[in-house]
Amino acid sequence: MAFFVFRTLYLQLGAQLLNREVAISELTEGMMAAEGIWRIQTQAGVQYLKAPPLSRPSMESEKIKKAEKVFVPNLKGLSAEQIRQLKELAESGAFQSFGNVLLVQEPFSFAPIISLGVIVTLICQGTFYNNPLLGKLL
Repeated sequence: MAFFVFRTLYLQLGAQLLNREVAISELTEGMMAAEGIWRIQTQAGVQYLKAPPLSRPSMESEKIKKAEKVFVPNLKGLSAEQIRQLKELAESGAFQSFGNVLLVQEPFSFAPIISLGVIVTLICQGTFYNNPLLGKLL
């Protein structure tokens, strides 16, 4: 139970700290999208929805007749062709329901964190929890 609580908190914290909204008109090649876009056909007409990468709109909500992927994020980042397609759809007003913005992952450098870990290990002369000075504090 605790694992699922911590996992959920970790994912939510990561989503808030490492993602930002970018106007579709400002997308550049190589950006990593954090959500996909679906075109759905309902009785009311065509709508566009954003969804996390590994999910899709529920086919039961709003009596969806058909759902198809317009854009799905990948590990290579946004290509020039995908950006062109997204900009064309945004200019036609297709994405106004979600403000013509896309959630993009911030670049994250692991080098400072790894360096900090090495420094802490050297200062503690091994793992920090076996250090006699820090062990008394913890």
